[in-house]
Amino acid sequence: MATPLDAIKEVAEQNLGFYAFCFADEIAASDVQEVAQWADDNDRIFLHTSTDIDEAVVTKNALEAANIGHTHVMYSHDYTGATGGFAGVALDQQYGRTDGVKTVHLKAIRGLDPSDITQTQANEMIAAGVTFYSGFGNSESSVSAIYGGKLSDNRYLDFVMGIDWLRNTIEVSVFNGQRIRRTTPQTSRGMMMTKNDIVMGLEQAVRAGLIAPGQWNGIPVGEVQTYDYLPNGYYVYHDPIDEQSQVDRDNRLATQFTVIAKGAGSIHGADITLVPQA
Repeated sequence: MATPLDAIKEVAEQNLGFYAFCFADEIAASDVQEVAQWADDNDRIFLHTSTDIDEAVVTKNALEAANIGHTHVMYSHDYTGATGGFAGVALDQQYGRTDGVKTVHLKAIRGLDPSDITQTQANEMIAAGVTFYSGFGNSESSVSAIYGGKLSDNRYLDFVMGIDWLRNTIEVSVFNGQRIRRTTPQTSRGMMMTKNDIVMGLEQAVRAGLIAPGQWNGIPVGEVQTYDYLPNGYYVYHDPIDEQSQVDRDNRLATQFTVIAKGAGSIHGADITLVPQA
């Protein structure tokens, strides 16, 4: 009998043109980790829903301990409605438009009834990083919304999807640049052409709201030092073409490009102090 892992591998064999996936029926907890590992290894998003709170918490903690990302763990009493509904919200990313990035936190899922959970259960899921769909506010004016949106490695789903998209966009832009130009010379000029191809993708990410100007807190790269401000939200560095090895030159390779980008992030909460005066 085919396992869930066998099933998704078969799908991938027949069609590589998919990014996120889920199963029509809830799969056993014992099958989740190997499917999650496959998703992580293949840069796919696995949307997993559990109808048991304790099981959802244990699963999320196990995936985090195994350093497995690219899997989203959600709890809901309604597997089908939550899985399909959440996918519809999460995958509504419109990178081709201004501010097209969408976070799932506090968004509504049409047609899905909120799960009836206690505050203690909510706190357990929040601590573990399990997403849930519940009512907020008093019973007379409750609003149903998604709470969470983290992946199994505690990165946010919208950010990881955006970075996966950006990586692919840059690859396609560089590919098309070499395909359309008569030639991309193996010179400083050709390196600049390729850099411009990369920047085209990065500028699209800025318009979409995925990356934005901000302080770089990572390691030094090229002329950028830790804590430098990135006015464009990104920086592209490459090793000088004149210093490349003869082997790389014979193989018609560019020198190494390194791209750093500052995520625009998303505000999910705020501390507000009200100072009244009569």
